[in-house]
Parts: sequence; C-alpha cells; structure tokens
Amino acid sequence: MHTQKSRASTEDNKVKLKRLTIDLTPQEHRTLKGLAAKAGLTMREMVLETLRQKGLLGRSKRGGRRSSAGPTEADPNVEVTDS
Repeated sequence: MHTQKSRASTEDNKVKLKRLTIDLTPQEHRTLKGLAAKAGLTMREMVLETLRQKGLLGRSKRGGRRSSAGPTEADPNVEVTDS
C-alpha cells in the first residue's frame, strides 16, 4: 500500500512514515481493493480517508493525528512497526 509517488514526496518533506499491518481475510482484501479502485484511490488512501471521515484521524498532511475522541484500546489484529 506504499506507492513510489508518496515515497518521493515524503523524502522531500522529510516525514518519517510508520508501517501499519492489518490481517484481512482474502474476501476482505478483495473488497477493500475493489472499493478503493472504484473510488480511484489506493488502498492506503481509502483507509486513511475513511478514518478521517469518521473523525478518528486528523487531516494533517504529515500523516495526521488522531483526535482525542475515538477508541483507545489496542486491536490485537493490528501491528504498527517502524519503516
């Protein structure tokens, strides 16, 4: 879900990105990929935009910061690692 274009713009802005790994079933992956393609977005863009629309992620161009509202409990199916 990381494109060459975003990598280049990140280097220009000197923003350190973090990696997010989500375990999906094959059907969930196909659905997400199809929805993103239909919207003309990458899967990454689709996920980030959905989180922003729900008010769970700020609109900062540097990756955003989650608002104080929203879930704070860690999801055991989500792994966050340094890139």
